[in-house]
Amino acid sequence: MLRLFDVSLRDGLQSVKRIYSLREKIDILNKIIQYNPRSIEIGSIVSKKKVPQMANSIELLYYAQNNIKYIGDYYILVPNEKSLNIGLKNNVINFSLINSVSELFQNNNINASIKETKQFIEKVYQKKEKERKINKIKIYLSCINFCPISGIIENDKIIEEIMYYSKYDNINLCLSDTCGNLKFEDFKYIIDNINFNMNNISLHLHISNENRNNIKNIISYAYKKNIIEYDVSCVKTGGCHMTLEDNKLNANLNYSELYKIFNE
Repeated sequence: MLRLFDVSLRDGLQSVKRIYSLREKIDILNKIIQYNPRSIEIGSIVSKKKVPQMANSIELLYYAQNNIKYIGDYYILVPNEKSLNIGLKNNVINFSLINSVSELFQNNNINASIKETKQFIEKVYQKKEKERKINKIKIYLSCINFCPISGIIENDKIIEEIMYYSKYDNINLCLSDTCGNLKFEDFKYIIDNINFNMNNISLHLHISNENRNNIKNIISYAYKKNIIEYDVSCVKTGGCHMTLEDNKLNANLNYSELYKIFNE
């Protein structure tokens, strides 16, 4: 059975030029609910100056919790401890975190090294396991296997980085094809050479007309290997605007494309 994690309101909107009002985001949220995903990433707690598209994420979460009937989990992405503490003060219990297999990407994206981000992730995990302040954690591992700044990342390096997170129980490690460049052969090599609970792995893919068949092969093989959670979106946008030019942004995998792949 598929588990769907909706990223429309965060990854889907963060790269859009215009700023969506709270009312407009509520309309999108109501549309998302109709698809009945298991989880919804409702936004992120980031600099309002750098990413004004996410400025009303907490307000949207409040509205959703108090006015919308939904039995799944709401998540908010936090890049650092300051954002985490804001989330905790506002009763956020499910957090998305973001690291990378590319040092340059991580520094450009959230102004932190891979090592520093791992230290932050450890703190968050301890708050979950020992302090019981956090319910669920999702960790995006970006640039599988291409960085928009430094280029191709070696598969064995990616495997090493994935295996670092095998020490954590009950987390969602999301392998993120940031640029939409991941090839099936590379994906298969990576998956075949990790010793990881596949139930704790999910995929974040970007799709275009040029890579659709490749994405289909990746998803088919992933599902065969018991990877059952996929990021999806109901808006036809997406991508990391902090590191990618607008003309290189590929849309997030959408519901209709995913359903089509599984029905072919």
